[in-house]
Amino acid sequence: MISKEQYLGAMKKEVSIIKHLGEKVTEEQFAWKPTDGQRTMAELMRYLTHIFVMGAESVATGDGEAYKKYVDSPMPTRENFSNMMDEEFVQFLGFIEPLSEDDMKIEISMWGMKQTRAAHL
Repeated sequence: MISKEQYLGAMKKEVSIIKHLGEKVTEEQFAWKPTDGQRTMAELMRYLTHIFVMGAESVATGDGEAYKKYVDSPMPTRENFSNMMDEEFVQFLGFIEPLSEDDMKIEISMWGMKQTRAAHL
């Protein structure tokens, strides 16, 4: 199992990569989607601006329904996507940093699975 510090470092890197890729998306590409029934690029970017904090809050609080408050999150633009990712990471840290290594080892039942907080994350 990786440590909490390693996990947070990996998440910071992931957010950095997502922000970099988001800078490459043009306005014309926002409406593009690979196939019918899949998210548009704009919808995918919106999803990315809340998925990490959504999971972190659920696991930290044990509330598997926490995601519901994020479903109607605002749609990002090219100009604010990076800032929205930064804000999400700060919120994410707010849920994960207070958890001790022992807290991460506690098993919780959520989303049909019983496993440690670390495994859920």
